[in-house]
Amino acid sequence: MGIKLHYHPLSTYSRRVLIAFAEKQIPHELIVVDMAARRHREQPYLSLNPYGRVPTLEEDGFVLFESTAILNYLEATRSTPPLVPADARGRALVDMHMKLCDLLLTRHAGTIVFPKRLLPKEKWNRAQRRRSRSTWRYSTSILSATALPPDN
Repeated sequence: MGIKLHYHPLSTYSRRVLIAFAEKQIPHELIVVDMAARRHREQPYLSLNPYGRVPTLEEDGFVLFESTAILNYLEATRSTPPLVPADARGRALVDMHMKLCDLLLTRHAGTIVFPKRLLPKEKWNRAQRRRSRSTWRYSTSILSATALPPDN
């Protein structure tokens, strides 16, 4: 059967998984979930992912959603080439940065990016977009300052 990935091209979470597929050269089938048409909130997609988000991975009857879990699964089942450090501290740093990006940046990215791509300007909440930009800049400055050191 192979791997199927239900995704949306604008989803940063989907892009994480697509990058892993490319780096690990994993063959896969892509299935676009039309989020603008709200297909992620309808059956049959909700039977795969009851949270109605992307991405969702299917492989031989196994269904997995949430990008971090998918990335961990791909790393565990296809270890070459490795996408995370082998040592516990290096992996912990990667996990920390992934979680911080999820918690600190996602909501703000959605506030900034999705209205711009999917809504007419008159429906934008400009005050909310300004607040999100400020939080985004602050969070990315912290993440940049604590980035993983380069491999030697």
